[in-house]
Amino acid sequence: MSDSETVQETLDDAIEAAGGASKSRKLIAIAVVFVAVLINLGLAYAIIPSAEDIEAQKRIMAGMPSEEDAGSESEVGDSSEEQAVADETTVEETLGEFNISAFQPLSSTTIRIDFNLVGVVEAEAVGAFREQYDKHENRIREQILIIMRSADIDDLSEAGLGLIKRRILDKTNRLLGQPYLQSVVFSNFSFVEQ
Repeated sequence: MSDSETVQETLDDAIEAAGGASKSRKLIAIAVVFVAVLINLGLAYAIIPSAEDIEAQKRIMAGMPSEEDAGSESEVGDSSEEQAVADETTVEETLGEFNISAFQPLSSTTIRIDFNLVGVVEAEAVGAFREQYDKHENRIREQILIIMRSADIDDLSEAGLGLIKRRILDKTNRLLGQPYLQSVVFSNFSFVEQ
């Protein structure tokens, strides 16, 4: 073999090696990018909350129970409310008649809410309840008005008015100083959006 043939073969071998090296470098670069994309997707999946998580977070921020808790509480609340009404050891006490008009700035509408509110009280606690209610009647009415005016259209449209009932029950019992009320009942409820 001559020197020129040897040089030519060496050049051919170097070109083949360089081509093979550049192919392997490209494959390594593609693999690194692919792994980086997979890691980013995995982190995004782990960090970004799902729609259910966001709803649960909203409920927690609003002070409402989670959907599982709300479902079990509403079932328990409905049955205990029915039991309290049907139970002979409880008495229904009138908390007042309410006629509320509230302007909704977001929708530029006015809502009108009319209802009678009744509280279910243990029969032996009626005297103490009446005494405390008479002392705090105006504050209780104010809190009920605030709750109703700040209620969303969805809350007012709910068949059982569960969230509103829980808020009224909580605020009223806090103002009374003791949990005299077992539940609250809306009668003659009317809600109109104008």
